[in-house]
Amino acid sequence: VSMETLMENAGAAVAAAVTEKMDVTGKKTIILCGKGNNGGDGFVMARLIADMGARVFVTLPCGAPKSGIALEEYAKIAHSKITFLDTDDERISDRYDAVVDAVFGTGFHGELSADIISLFSRISKDSFILAADIPSGADSVTGKVSAGTLMCGLTVTFGAPKIGMTLLPAQINCGKIIVRETGITESCF
Repeated sequence: VSMETLMENAGAAVAAAVTEKMDVTGKKTIILCGKGNNGGDGFVMARLIADMGARVFVTLPCGAPKSGIALEEYAKIAHSKITFLDTDDERISDRYDAVVDAVFGTGFHGELSADIISLFSRISKDSFILAADIPSGADSVTGKVSAGTLMCGLTVTFGAPKIGMTLLPAQINCGKIIVRETGITESCF
């Protein structure tokens, strides 16, 4: 399975989780996209739910991707009906029907930057918050979480649960965990 197909399937899995929760037509969704593959999953999801009639907003707290398939997915939505918000835009603090954390994925280890913590602190706690693969700031191996990691009601993880998601405190930040197949074969585990 190509990386492009994996990313398309991951973005579609997150979109499906949102559409199972609500009819997205006319609903406000903000997607926080990193510049790596997790952000690429977010770009795919943004495109798919915008095509379903959602009012989609995207913010790029790490800047736009510079290369790779995440850049290709970003290019597909850069001039679309999706609204891009600067990270200091006051509308980030609005209540959204869904907030998707697609900033950092399973490769994250360490601490979130002050800028990311500031951005996350402005997300309305009244919104339905979900993570693509793992909440940004959670370590997929140790279960450690950085200060400022979002408390998600749902985490859509790909292929299999990650060890760190089952450990405290990351388990709390993940909320309900659902596993979606994206085309990752068993030989990868």
